[in-house]
Amino acid sequence: MRHSMRVLVAFFLRDMREDLSYRAALVIGLFGWVVMLSAFFFFARFVDSAVQVGSGVGQGGYLGFSVMGMVLMSLQQTALSAYPQRIRAAQLTGTLEAMLATPTSPGLVLIASPFYRFTRAIFSALVMVLLAVWLFDLRFAKVDVIALAVTLPLCLLAFASLGLLAASFTLVVRRSDPISAFFGGFSVLAGGVFFPTHVLPGWLRTLGEVLPITHGLQLVRRAAFEGEGLATLKHPLSMLTLFCVIVAPVGLVFFSWAVRRARRDGSMNHY
Repeated sequence: MRHSMRVLVAFFLRDMREDLSYRAALVIGLFGWVVMLSAFFFFARFVDSAVQVGSGVGQGGYLGFSVMGMVLMSLQQTALSAYPQRIRAAQLTGTLEAMLATPTSPGLVLIASPFYRFTRAIFSALVMVLLAVWLFDLRFAKVDVIALAVTLPLCLLAFASLGLLAASFTLVVRRSDPISAFFGGFSVLAGGVFFPTHVLPGWLRTLGEVLPITHGLQLVRRAAFEGEGLATLKHPLSMLTLFCVIVAPVGLVFFSWAVRRARRDGSMNHY
């Protein structure tokens, strides 16, 4: 455990130093969040004046609905892209084999390498919510902290599981994976990111039920704006938990297999 923590900290500090060396990018990124939240704010004024009770937007209005959608979407995209991008970059620079030649287990090295990106994504999500509260008066009248504390780790586990599958694809075929783009686009369409899923046709709504973000958003929005607890969130909570129970082990198995295969056939040095 102590060795694993040292590895995580080493990767974190390396990437943080690299990130902080581009301060202009950080400022531009913050400005981008403000611009995006401004667009949501003004669009929310239009939507909130037009929607009827029972529209599915919830007590937070469209601003709260869209901000939560954007927060979870950004976390999902980070989890989906972090592993394959790190692996692909190491393949192209020829450093993947050197990374895996250390005494540290290959699985730990590859899993820990995007640790900073995960931390930054969580911090960015928090900043986005705080900006919405400070600049645009987003209100959380009712919040169930326990439900949120259970939901967010489950969401991260589900997203990371998909990221491991994407990383496995990158290791095996030595190409950018299509999994991130597919799940990203499909989540926007059928996951309830920017509009309630009840406006979708039945067949598409059913397909959206297999996405973890669909249930994660239901949990986060209802816990954050409606104050609903775990007792009333049984369906989305059970669906998200089921996804984690099934996909997390599958992701780990495929990732371990892909690492062993790449080392066995010597494809670590090929790109």
